[in-house]
Amino acid sequence: MQTIHNYLLLALFSFISSLQAAPYNIGVIPKSTATKFWEEVREGAKAAGEELDANVVWSGPRQENQSQAGYIKRMIDSDLINAIVIAPSHYLELQPILEEVIHRKIKLVIIDSAINNVDYDSFIATDNYQAGVEAAAFMAQFIDKDANISVIRFRKGNSSTEARENGFISAIKKHTKINIVFEGYFGPSTGSVYHETIKLLGSQHDIDAFFTPSEATTEGVLRAIYKMKNAKIPLIVGFDSNKFLEEGLKKNVLKGLVVQQPFKMGYLGVKTAINLLKGKKVKKKIFLPIKVITAKDLMPKE
Repeated sequence: MQTIHNYLLLALFSFISSLQAAPYNIGVIPKSTATKFWEEVREGAKAAGEELDANVVWSGPRQENQSQAGYIKRMIDSDLINAIVIAPSHYLELQPILEEVIHRKIKLVIIDSAINNVDYDSFIATDNYQAGVEAAAFMAQFIDKDANISVIRFRKGNSSTEARENGFISAIKKHTKINIVFEGYFGPSTGSVYHETIKLLGSQHDIDAFFTPSEATTEGVLRAIYKMKNAKIPLIVGFDSNKFLEEGLKKNVLKGLVVQQPFKMGYLGVKTAINLLKGKKVKKKIFLPIKVITAKDLMPKE
């Protein structure tokens, strides 16, 4: 036990030393550390840190329903962090602790999801409502005008996915006689979405299409469809990508994936924080474009 304690102390001292050696220390807090999307955000943040000679401290919960408040508090209490880049998992719950960040004169950059009533320095994200609208326009090409659709919501209070869901619903309802036969929260993990979708498919057989607003919801629904092996296979239009989802595209079960720019989001988050620390003027809001990819985009280029 003493050996483990000593090891942890040495690791802590090494961590503090590395922070003090860097001109800027940027804390980056994702919603989750368990998906490819956030891994790519991390890579972008690290690349910006290496390029601009800043130390990037990556720390956050494994699942998106776990609180980020403790990670923020540890960073600000260290008195070593100059700026925080965070993707808030809820648009209200973090307001008090983020106000403390501002009170302590720590620069604050919000990425991915909006936060209410907090005077952050900059916001970098996808235009999530418009992304939902574009997902609906894409789906409408492949379904009948009286199709039955299920909208698998991710997590209440998560502003990015709620915007996508609302954008999709608003746009898809403009198509004649489209019927949303189910709309509910199945997140926040792939496992929870998988089990709830199994139940839904067992009770509701007349589903023509699914809309899924995140990597976890898309993967969970796809795994459930593979498991059920129903004669009728609904198509899916989802968000984000990983190897499993790309295989779903190739099999034509996933009709399309709305992909964002997570690497660029992480990169710009850290770069913007450093520019703020240098006293440079930055944009209050930066929106990154999306793209809907299909199986054709995965084919080898000649």
